[in-house]
Amino acid sequence: SALPAVMLGLRLGVVQAVKGMVVGEMLISLVGLGERLIYYGNTFLIAELYAVIASVLLIALATSQLAQALDRALIRWK
Repeated sequence: SALPAVMLGLRLGVVQAVKGMVVGEMLISLVGLGERLIYYGNTFLIAELYAVIASVLLIALATSQLAQALDRALIRWK
């Protein structure tokens, strides 16, 4: 009976995890999406900056959709 709440938490958590990954990379990483955001922002490479932002959004959307599909597969009565 707790499965719907657990799945909702999972779906919300995966998006927060992507945001946390990017922020962590911005603070301590030498490579990765966060580092690319900092580099392109500092060098005013706007097209590349928007490409990285779009990539992060697509990753977050894909993980959210995957969690939603898992939710639909596990909770058929909903």
